Amino acid sequence: MALLNRFCDKDRVRRIFVEPSVQVLEPRIYKRPDLLICNQKQIIGMVELKYVPRGRASYSKDLETLYILQKNRLKFEISNQRYRGPKGLTGTFTLASDAVLCWAGVYSGEKIRSDAFLHAESSQDFLALHALTSKDKNAIIVCS
Repeated sequence: MALLNRFCDKDRVRRIFVEPSVQVLEPRIYKRPDLLICNQKQIIGMVELKYVPRGRASYSKDLETLYILQKNRLKFEISNQRYRGPKGLTGTFTLASDAVLCWAGVYSGEKIRSDAFLHAESSQDFLALHALTSKDKNAIIVCS
């Protein structure tokens, strides 16, 4: 819900790309974020998700993807290839200046604390969502 609230606007059309292929045009870099939320021509949200409810979540590669796409925000080619069904949507998008970059993890143990998260969390456009699991208890949700 925390992420949904950031994009809540009933009057505007949103596009959602699940595991799209993203190509930064200059320099040529290819990434595959877990989820992109777009309006007509801009990426307004990027999500990297880890689901390991009985283990520890890895995050380095995910934070690197968010950082590279944020740093090269001018133009992206997005391709949403599908294995079945109609041909997926494609297009050229830019990263909105107020885009939300999110890392969300469902994992066990204590909240991950690292320099990489501290650096990312210092940015206003970054949202970290942690669902901390433990045996026979409800998950504890921590937003930062």
